[in-house]
Amino acid sequence: MSNFTPTVKYETDFDDDHIVMELSRLKRKGILKISPFLAGGVQDYGTIKMSFEDQAQMATVMAEILPEHIRNFEGLKDADGNSINIDTVIDEAYFRDLVGEIMGVLFRISKPSENEVKNSERKPEDSSKSDNTATTEQSPASAVAIG
Repeated sequence: MSNFTPTVKYETDFDDDHIVMELSRLKRKGILKISPFLAGGVQDYGTIKMSFEDQAQMATVMAEILPEHIRNFEGLKDADGNSINIDTVIDEAYFRDLVGEIMGVLFRISKPSENEVKNSERKPEDSSKSDNTATTEQSPASAVAIG
């Protein structure tokens, strides 16, 4: 059985606030939009190494993608105690480190772990092929564009 879940609960602290959110995994469309910025590879914990120019361009792309992948964003308050929504977090440069952290987590949860890939590899005895069945074999790791 797969370990896949459509959403993942994530908690973090920022400016003495405890933030809780639900993240949905990246889809094909999002991966394709982001893939030009991943040439340096995704490091542990979703860290991406890139130039400042690429960071600025990726921020624009992520501003399009993030809102559809973040749900139930709660816990972040302004100086007056008012709740701050995810749209404000994405738009305000003040929150760039928080947005970067969320992006890294989103990359990490969207990629299966090495153990999940290993467990999902097909075994010859598990598949049967008839003369009229066409299959395309692809390694599980190459099926995910962010790793």
